[in-house]
Amino acid sequence: MLKITETVKEGIHFVRPEGTLDYSNKDQLRSLLDKIIEGENEPKIAVDLQVLEYMSSVGWGVLVDYAIKTKEKKGVMILARMNDRIGRLYDLMGIKVRIEHCSEINDVMLHIFR
Repeated sequence: MLKITETVKEGIHFVRPEGTLDYSNKDQLRSLLDKIIEGENEPKIAVDLQVLEYMSSVGWGVLVDYAIKTKEKKGVMILARMNDRIGRLYDLMGIKVRIEHCSEINDVMLHIFR
C-alpha cells in the first residue's frame, strides 16, 4: 500500500511516499509528479523517502524518469532522508548519477537553491 502526501514550502514541492512503491501503485506517484511538473515553469521537487519501506526497480524508474522531466523544464528534483535499505539500492543502482540526495530535510533548500 502506498500513501503520498505533498506540501509546498518556499516554492518547493515536498513529496512524501509512505509504505511500498512498486508496479501496482507507481501511477499514484506518476500522477502527482505530472501535476507538479505541468503546473510549474521550473519545478522544484524534494522526495522525502524517510517513511518509504520498500521501493522496487519500477519505483526507481519513475523517480529517474521524472528527474529527467524536471531537468528538461529547468527544474530540480532531489531525494531526501533515505533509510538504509533504500540508500543501499540508490548506491548499488547508480541512481546518484541522475538524482541528488541529501541526508537531512533541512539541507534540501541548500541543494535546490545553490
